[in-house]
Amino acid sequence: MALAGPLADGVFAPQYGQGEGIALMLLLFGSLGVLWGLSGYLLPKVREAERLLPDAKENQAAAP
Repeated sequence: MALAGPLADGVFAPQYGQGEGIALMLLLFGSLGVLWGLSGYLLPKVREAERLLPDAKENQAAAP
C-alpha cells in the first residue's frame, strides 16, 4: 500500500497518461488479488477446510 503512490506517479502515469496509469494499476493488482484468492482452491487442505476442521462446541461460552 505504501508503494501505490510512487508506482502510480513514477511508473504507470508517465507511460499511459494521467488517470489511465492508476486505472491500469488498480486493474492489475485487483486481478492479482482475485487470482491469489482463487489459487487457494488448488490446495486440498484449503479446499476441504470445512470437512477437515472440527465444528465449534455449542456449550462453549464466548470469551468476555
